[in-house]
Order: sequence, then C-alpha cells, then structure tokens
Amino acid sequence: VRTVVEDAELVPMFAGLGFAMIARRTAGEPFRSVVRTPNRGFACGLHVVPAGPGYEYFGATNRLVDDVSSVTWIADVRYLCQYSMQQLDEQIARHEVVRWLNGNRPVTLDGFPAIGWLPVSGLYLMSGTYRDGFHCAPLLATHVANELQGEPGIIDPMFNPVRRPIETRTIEGSIEEYVQHNMAAWFETGAEAAPQMTTTQLAAYYRARGTEAYRKLGTDYALGPDMLWYAEGSLVGARRIARYLHRPRGGVSALTSVGSNGGESR
Repeated sequence: VRTVVEDAELVPMFAGLGFAMIARRTAGEPFRSVVRTPNRGFACGLHVVPAGPGYEYFGATNRLVDDVSSVTWIADVRYLCQYSMQQLDEQIARHEVVRWLNGNRPVTLDGFPAIGWLPVSGLYLMSGTYRDGFHCAPLLATHVANELQGEPGIIDPMFNPVRRPIETRTIEGSIEEYVQHNMAAWFETGAEAAPQMTTTQLAAYYRARGTEAYRKLGTDYALGPDMLWYAEGSLVGARRIARYLHRPRGGVSALTSVGSNGGESR
C-alpha cells in the first residue's frame, strides 16, 4: 500500500496519544479559573478547566505511539485520576465522570508544524501542531486561507512539510532535557529506588540511556525529550526516525536551523 506522498519525503509525523475526562462536581468549591502544572514527565501538564455550571475538564496525558489509536491505556487513566486528586483537589475523588475523552495530537519529528503545499499538485497540508493547534488556530486559518487563494501567507515558509528537521538544541541539551523529564516522572509517580541510591545516580542512569539511544540512532540531530523517549522505547519509532535522518536529500545534508531573525538558515 502506498500513500499519496511517501513518509520519507516529508518530515515524519507521529501520534501523541492523550486522555482526558469531563466530570460533574459533587462536593467542594468549584474551580473558577484554569489551573495547570508545567510540562513535565513527557506529558503536557496536569490541568483543570471549568466546563460550565457544575462541570470540570481534567487533562491530559500524552505518550508518543507508533500508530494513531482510539483506545486509552489504563495506566493513563490511573495517572490522570490519582494526580488530579493529589495535586489539584482532594474532592475530585467524589466527582462523577460524565465523559471519557481520548485523541491523537499530531507531532512532527522536530516539534514544529508542517504547513504548505506538497509535491503532489493541488495537495496542501496543515498539521503537526501537537499541543498548540487550538491556540494558534486563528493564525493558522488566516495563513492557510491566504495560500489557498494564491496570496502571500503570514507564516515563515521554513515550516513546509518537505524539509529537513529544524534545529533548536544540542545533543547534550537534549539528553539533559530527557533526564529532567524522567526524573520528574519518577518522583511524580512515587517510584522508589534502593535506599542507598541517590538522585545523582538516578540521573546518571537516565543520562546513560539517552546517550545510548543516540548511539543507536547514529545521528547528531538533537531530538526533543518526548521524541527521544519514544525513540529509546520503540524499535519501530527508532527505525523510522533513523531512516529519515539518514536519507540523502538532493545531496544536501544540512539541517534547517532557526536564525536570530526568526527565519531559516542553511
């Protein structure tokens, strides 16, 4: 089976599987504003959003997966329920869940959106917004509407779907981000190590895992922490990432990097 445009020709797109829920409050004071933790533990921040009289939205988990999925992992249900009760409001334990939500966030290898015309005549792509699609929707809609009408767009063309990955970090920085997210997940989930093991030793363990993942990938392109976690844990994902990064493109092997003026440089 062949797609209209082969994956190798585009910046790879992955599915960020997420779970959330809407619940009816039965006790305690309702939230009157959005409350959110920082991105950590490879997830997108624990948050609660008032969703109309008596209702609240709780989200959201995130894990990169090999294929788009319509199911939710039990581990993610547990994560969201347990840490909402621990970190947001103990009364959440008495809420009545009225709707379970799951979806797939589109995320590119470099974490930037894929916007623009494809090599196939008449085919246009606007995807890869990951966690920013809702907030950026007005800007994206204006840009796409302009381009479809043959008018100048308002977004830098460096985000064209057929591109080399955009560079924003070093390998060393990537590994340290990976370590920080692993450490955050370790403590948030209440994991325990041997009593004599220090946090410095635990960080060194994750640092070694990140370093080994890059050795296996055989690349000097620095991935985001969630993408490195995925490449380290999925053979399918690692092979797809390596195949894209090692594929020759017209004899040009340079990566797209963000210049000081916000545009692209080669």
